[in-house]
Amino acid sequence: MLADLAIHKVDMVLSDTPITSATSIKAYNHLLGESELSCFATFRLAKTFGKGFPQSMNGAPVLLPTAEYAVRHLLDTWFQDNNLHPSIRGQFDDSALIKSFGQAGLGEFFMSSAIEGEVCKNFNVKVIGRLKGIKQKYYAISAERKVKHPAVAEICDIARTALFSD
Repeated sequence: MLADLAIHKVDMVLSDTPITSATSIKAYNHLLGESELSCFATFRLAKTFGKGFPQSMNGAPVLLPTAEYAVRHLLDTWFQDNNLHPSIRGQFDDSALIKSFGQAGLGEFFMSSAIEGEVCKNFNVKVIGRLKGIKQKYYAISAERKVKHPAVAEICDIARTALFSD
């Protein structure tokens, strides 16, 4: 995606990881906001593993993003800091797949607290806990230092005011 950004094939990349100077692509990070993480489960799984969160995660089936994602590092650190040992049932490169497998009852999963309502409604799951103090950041990466492209500017403005307006 960043290569497409460099040749102006795309105008913006949304990411949970900022671009660094280690990359040869000239691009700029625009922080959209940050959100705590929530743990979701089907009502059946919540009945078994929902009480006593987060300690109830010991042995609980979980679905996680792969190690390439910044949020995975946040989760791994959180598990370690809280001495939690869940049973990892799947690792995914696609958040839609995590939600779908979670909806099927294959494990608890984590998503941004900013979208709790949509996740619960669309996937028929419930929040069983929130990871207080653990915040996932979101960036728009563009080829422009100051965003001038009208669509990119609108996306950034809406994300900052409607999605991450804590």
